[in-house]
Amino acid sequence: MAKYRKRGDAYEYRYFPIKLERQKFLSVSDSLTLMIAFASFIVMLLNLIIVIVKSIKK
Repeated sequence: MAKYRKRGDAYEYRYFPIKLERQKFLSVSDSLTLMIAFASFIVMLLNLIIVIVKSIKK
């Protein structure tokens, strides 16, 4: 997982293993990114369900 870390004025782009990522406290931007990813995943699932239901009804 990618993470932005602020050091002074410069942003450092670093990769952490998922285990480390889960142990660290999530900042606002990280939780927002997770929420957006989760929301898009749910929308994808809903679209799949709708398509399946429509194909069954035909």
